[in-house]
Parts: sequence; structure tokens; C-alpha cells
Amino acid sequence: MIHKVWPSFPPPCTFQVLFDKPCLTCGMTRGMRALARGDIASAIGYNILVLPAAIGTVLEILYRTTVLIIMRQKPIPPRIVKFDLGLHLVLLGFYACFALIFTIWQLLLF
Repeated sequence: MIHKVWPSFPPPCTFQVLFDKPCLTCGMTRGMRALARGDIASAIGYNILVLPAAIGTVLEILYRTTVLIIMRQKPIPPRIVKFDLGLHLVLLGFYACFALIFTIWQLLLF
């Protein structure tokens, strides 16, 4: 249905348009769709990062749900807030490093 309103959905990848090479997340939308259908082999074929992204999303939802349940009962201690912030900053740093290395590798080797 969205294709009737927005014919080029999903929009073209800017990285691929600029450099004519696939980016780090190329195939993620199709991979997530395949994973939602239960087709793990196709999902990995579209982009191997689909599995860690899906697992991370599920874990994040479970973690946030737990935090919200705890918040209803009592205030969250500052040490948990610091842990939460630190954990997310570390994960963001890993992702940024991986994305930078992947992008440089894509531009230099292909």
C-alpha cells in the first residue's frame, strides 16, 4: 500500500548513490522483513548485521520494559542511570568504529 503513495519506498541509499557501493546497512530493511517472516537464511543473505540488530532491539525493549516497571515501584538509583548511559555510549562507540572501518574498507577495496 505504501508503494502507491511513495513509489520509491524505501528511498535510495545516499551512500550507494554517491559512491556506487553498498553501505553498512544496505539490505537491512529487506533482511528485517525476511526475519519477521521467519526466513533467517534470507535475512542473513541480505545483511549479516540483521541478526545482531534484531537481537539488540529485542534486548533493548526488554531492558526498557524492566526499567519502566521498576520506576513505577521506586525511583531509579543514580548508579543504574550511570550504568545505562555508560552502556549505551560504549555500544554507540562500537557501532561508530565499525561503521567507520566498514566505510573506509568499502571505499578503498571496491
